[in-house]
Amino acid sequence: MTKLPAGRLARHAYLDTLGNLRGLVRIGGPWLLLAWALLLLARGGYGIFAAAANLAVTLGVAAIAVAWHRHILLGEPLTARMAPVDARVARYFMLTVLIAIALTALPMLLLFLLGGGAMVGASTPGEAAPPGTLALALVPVTLLACLYAALRLQLVFPATAIGDARMSFKQSWALTGGNGWRLFAGFLLVTMPVAGAAIALALFLGWMAEVTGSVVLLALADLAAVANAWVQAPLIASFLSYAYLWFQQQQQASPQLPVGA
Repeated sequence: MTKLPAGRLARHAYLDTLGNLRGLVRIGGPWLLLAWALLLLARGGYGIFAAAANLAVTLGVAAIAVAWHRHILLGEPLTARMAPVDARVARYFMLTVLIAIALTALPMLLLFLLGGGAMVGASTPGEAAPPGTLALALVPVTLLACLYAALRLQLVFPATAIGDARMSFKQSWALTGGNGWRLFAGFLLVTMPVAGAAIALALFLGWMAEVTGSVVLLALADLAAVANAWVQAPLIASFLSYAYLWFQQQQQASPQLPVGA
């Protein structure tokens, strides 16, 4: 088994994103401003705008990611005034939602079942139930296992962006066998530094806004929170695109690897 060069692919993801910042501003800038504006409206007491902001972030990330996948895998330029929403983006968005639901459903179900068992195990109706020690221990393990499984399925995303119908969940799982933890490590390399910096900046600006009462600083804190997803979209898309190319090359070099269903 050839080892996935996760560190090298993550480095290329950063280089590609930094080298195409103008393209990111062009295709993603309107999505960033839209999500930020909706978040500011939500702070004005209009709750529906908070849900709209979350939708704009998720849909915008999908649109940017699809454009970025196609930029790397098909050589398409990042010249659109705004990353469009089309059938490919809709499928990409639905895959994102599907995997996100599956990722959170199992740990929550486990917590509910084991927590419920703890409640039933109380000795008397008025006695407090014992803490769900087993549930608390198993939920992080289950969440880690779900993250690992989700990353093994990630090749369907660049495939969806370029219309490669051969790449199914089954095919992605088969191709990434033996490299799941390397995919996990590469994913952390392209997400954690940006997420940590963005969250720290948002918290600092929020604290400064609370201390000074500045509405401007509070708005900038919201912008930092939204920009986190905006910057991560091309980084993750770049990493997955390079991983997709690498696994495809390994498949061509090793004919015994399974071909898509």
